[in-house]
Amino acid sequence: VLAWDDNLENADLCWLIDNHKLGYLIGEYAAKWINEKLGGKAKVAILNYPQLPILLQRGNGIKEAITKGAPNAKIVAETSAINPAEGISKMETIFQSNPNVKVVGCIGAGGSVGANESAKAANKITDDFGIFAADATQPELLAIKNNEGIRMSVTITGTNKVIAEKVWEMVEQLASGKPIEKKEVYREMIPVTKENVDEYLTK
Repeated sequence: VLAWDDNLENADLCWLIDNHKLGYLIGEYAAKWINEKLGGKAKVAILNYPQLPILLQRGNGIKEAITKGAPNAKIVAETSAINPAEGISKMETIFQSNPNVKVVGCIGAGGSVGANESAKAANKITDDFGIFAADATQPELLAIKNNEGIRMSVTITGTNKVIAEKVWEMVEQLASGKPIEKKEVYREMIPVTKENVDEYLTK
């Protein structure tokens, strides 16, 4: 049994994400943006999903990194958003109560894509407005490429082709019958920004 992103007890091999580390990486990029673009001070919103323990870890990592890296920034809103529809509606509510939010940390692409659409509709996209997330889906990458609100998203392992190749390597390893030396294998995290987005956009 090959387990994807879940450390199952009865699996032979588990391909995992360190979710706290992933969240912390998102938060580090957000904090860097706050320091470079906003003089270290900003109102920040977090779109998390504490209903799932792994995403709670990710959201906590985002908050910790922002608090440490940009201590003068203020997290003014935290709310749950797992898909674009929720991202749009939750971000609309945030903008109503905190119109000066400049930075949004998201646990995944659903929230970030929705937040980006909401920011575009509210004319909030400026050179110092930034959304930081994970998954690096094609809509996120297009937004990065087009200089919209999304400024960085972490891809896990790489392109779909690279992911497929890695999975096949593990399947072959399991099929060979050779002993598995290390059951828990953690996936690589690659931040995608405007500088390297073309490497990951589907041609």
